[in-house]
Amino acid sequence: MDIDLASDQLGSLVEEASKRLNALLEHKNVKAAKVQLVTDPGKILTGQLREAYAQYMDAVREHQQLLHLLTQRMLLEQRERVEPAPKRQRMVLPDYDCDFGASEGKGNKSLIGQRQRLVHLHDVFADVQLKWRAVVDAPAANRAERAEAMEEAVRKTQEVFEQQAKELVIAHHHGWDVVGQMRGTPYAVTEEEQKALKKAIKAAAESRKAAKPPGKAQPAQVAAAAGPSAPKAPKGPCYKCNAMGHWAKECPNPPK
Repeated sequence: MDIDLASDQLGSLVEEASKRLNALLEHKNVKAAKVQLVTDPGKILTGQLREAYAQYMDAVREHQQLLHLLTQRMLLEQRERVEPAPKRQRMVLPDYDCDFGASEGKGNKSLIGQRQRLVHLHDVFADVQLKWRAVVDAPAANRAERAEAMEEAVRKTQEVFEQQAKELVIAHHHGWDVVGQMRGTPYAVTEEEQKALKKAIKAAAESRKAAKPPGKAQPAQVAAAAGPSAPKAPKGPCYKCNAMGHWAKECPNPPK
């Protein structure tokens, strides 16, 4: 018999065993066998008396065993009420004293992002582990309820892994800033999610535009903005008239 049964379940079994035992006590063959054994303790029973008395003794042993288990179960439940099991702490993923340069103002964004993703997945796993330990530690009466909680945690874990896989695809096509805008949604599966994706892409694009520093004007743009400039004066004399101050093509005194 399993002591993991709750006290109310064991109580029902004890009650049923008591009914069987009382019924056997009223059986004529059991009564006759008991009379013979009282008269002659060394009497060897035979036939129907022997069979009836054997059934009676089996019922006695079963009843005693169930009473013992019920007593143990009730004491255990009383102790659990007085001294609840210590609350288990969620496991933490070690960081090995490394912040990937963040404290120095030059953090490796790729490694920091991967670390955050790893911590997120580890927390989900740790939650499932806590739920499993709760099932193991729970009294039999509460075990089914705890098992349902664990199954729900496993289901949510699957959703998180699927979400992470989708984020990689979104990042590949649209960038990590779009992932940041979309985080917490299941992405483009339904029409509403497709609208949410478009909205996130637009928001990310606007964020990029707002964060982009003003670019330097190119020389051609500067010249165009300044308008036409005066022609530069030649450094040497005109090779047609040997005078200074003009180009040969503009020579006012060309040789005749």
